Amino acid sequence: MHWAIQTNVICEDDREAILQALRALGYSHEGFTAIPFSKVLPNVLEPNTVFYGSTNVINEIHLSNKWDPGTFFTEKFDYRVWSDRYKILNANHELLELREIGEKHFYGPDKLAFIRPVLDLKEFAGDVISWNRFETWKSQLLNLELLLDCVCVVAEPFGIAKEWRTFVVDGKLVAASQYREYMKLSTTSGCPNEVTAFVEEQSTFFSPHPIFVMDVGLSGDDLYVIEVGCFNSAGFYDSKLIPLFEAIQNYHA
Repeated sequence: MHWAIQTNVICEDDREAILQALRALGYSHEGFTAIPFSKVLPNVLEPNTVFYGSTNVINEIHLSNKWDPGTFFTEKFDYRVWSDRYKILNANHELLELREIGEKHFYGPDKLAFIRPVLDLKEFAGDVISWNRFETWKSQLLNLELLLDCVCVVAEPFGIAKEWRTFVVDGKLVAASQYREYMKLSTTSGCPNEVTAFVEEQSTFFSPHPIFVMDVGLSGDDLYVIEVGCFNSAGFYDSKLIPLFEAIQNYHA
């Protein structure tokens, strides 16, 4: 299997880490560039290729069906599909178009809400937002007019002590990294054994694709699924890339 990496959307350190891992494994690979928000497909000739790049490019590759596997994206990366399959933090939530969200949908004396799109298309990043800054936050979104009908999860925020990004291949956690501690960026390679056990247990309940990403958070004494998403655009943080890429390559061998 060939690997194609979009080089004009990845920071230099991450790009070099990806390329070093592919070189160390001896995997066939190439870089490509793409114009942001363009529908032009990459000029990659090898039909048996997996891509890594921006969400927009990955979505166009997925829709084209030109490469195999191309991407690991499916329509199952939708909060409305997976949220009731897992132990999730925001079990009590509302589904609203962005234009419908008002003050009554914010919680507590501080008027806070957690808001994120239901789809894994990165329309905007999920965040805890106060009612006082909601209109300002909304006005800063790219393509706001196109996003007003975006369906969002709106839920009461919960305190999360630690968060991990985990990569699952055929039911097994093959790479992971802590990426946040008490809402601040904090990266450490790997994850505790209890996180591995939790991720693999949750994956038996539902896997949107045999290869996917699961973000997990520790709140109080319990672990919860924060979200699941597509591998092809996910950030790696301090995850070990060689075992991750090796597991993906072997799955498609």
